Amino acid sequence: LSRRFKTKLEDMPGFAHVPVGILGPYACQDVCLTLMHAAEMDPLIDSSGQRAVYETEIALLQHLVDMEEFGLPVDREFVGRLKAEFAAKEADLRARLFDAIGEVIDPNRDEELRRIFYGKLGLPVGRRTGKLREPSTDKYALADLAKACPAAQIEIDRRQAAYLLSHYTDGLLEFCDAAGVCHGSFNQIAAVSGRVGCSNPNLHNIPVRTAEGRRIREAFVVRGRGWIRCMFDYSQIELRVLAWFSRDPVLVDAFMRGVDIHRVTAAGLFKVPIADVTKEQRYKGKTCNFALRYGQQSKKMALTTGYSEPECVEMIREFWSTYAVTKKFIDGFVRRTKLEGCKFRNPFGRIRRVPDLESKSNYARGEAERSAIASLISGTAADLMKIAMVRCCDYMREVGGGGIVTTIHDDLQFDFRREGGVAERVLGIKRRMEDFPQFQPIPIVVDPQWTETNWVGAKELKL
Repeated sequence: LSRRFKTKLEDMPGFAHVPVGILGPYACQDVCLTLMHAAEMDPLIDSSGQRAVYETEIALLQHLVDMEEFGLPVDREFVGRLKAEFAAKEADLRARLFDAIGEVIDPNRDEELRRIFYGKLGLPVGRRTGKLREPSTDKYALADLAKACPAAQIEIDRRQAAYLLSHYTDGLLEFCDAAGVCHGSFNQIAAVSGRVGCSNPNLHNIPVRTAEGRRIREAFVVRGRGWIRCMFDYSQIELRVLAWFSRDPVLVDAFMRGVDIHRVTAAGLFKVPIADVTKEQRYKGKTCNFALRYGQQSKKMALTTGYSEPECVEMIREFWSTYAVTKKFIDGFVRRTKLEGCKFRNPFGRIRRVPDLESKSNYARGEAERSAIASLISGTAADLMKIAMVRCCDYMREVGGGGIVTTIHDDLQFDFRREGGVAERVLGIKRRMEDFPQFQPIPIVVDPQWTETNWVGAKELKL
């Protein structure tokens, strides 16, 4: 297709704009080549013990097609107002940047930013780029510079505003049909972990804790009168999976008793009773739970959290003191994976290979060790999510009255018709998402929410 259009692949128009005379032969070749390889590849599925994984992926495929077709309604007028807000904010931040540095530049050009920050302002060079080893202007480098240079923080904020403007106002409207329904693209094999990815637009990257992220979520509305949206979110699914693998008594006890695991971690970090954990302490506990279990070191943790490196060193020490059994499990898992040919199989049968565990490069080997444990935990949670999604979509096909609109991280969202049976459908989906007895004694828990307005309006659904 790229040759026929005489253009780069990334600059090609979408399939909807390709003439049938060109697209038809391409599609036929695609199907033909796949069929030719099927007979050769199919026996390998059985010999590798991954038939169940394959069948789940095939069953999921049709549900992803249905989900894309059903779509996610968007309030286009609201998005238009949001576009004006973000554009004004980006323009204001751009003007403030120019005032701070004393000249007008193109802030989208790295060489311009390098000249200003490391040349004109004489700031110290910390991070460098890959092969060329030039001073970096990525978000981590700017975060370091921002501690001493207000202009760097302004540029961080400007980039965020520009990103939201291009991806979630202009970009969002581009993928809406005439009725204002957004038909995103879902990919079941894009992420290394196995999670279902989302693009055009990427709903996974909407900021979580910012006012701008909240505004963007307001744009995603319920289908209309006579409909409600129900959201089914797994509660701490990756940490529950880790508790099952490690059998760490601190983790197991917390989940068995239904205690907030982030408060448990914070209590260990700050040596206070769980009841006395403050909001800030809980946030630090949550940060540790999602960073350290996957091997993040103090320097990277400092860059991503804003805490000082000495603070992070102390938090890491206290964290592993609390979760000593988890640490033992992780170290043992990495050793076993090396001994078994740098590959492992998760509880659902999926095989992961991590060849760099035997790399001579300390950096590559360290990254592979972190990738291995992340793949085990995240990959197991991803397969659990896929199985649950197939079950729930099969169920909705049987009972009717609605359908799935999207999946984001550990969350499935459905639109239901109001007339009769909503409670029954909610219970049916919750039961199918939680029914994984192989993870006993760790309970798998789903927290349903509902809204009759928009995503932000979601509230707890009491059954």
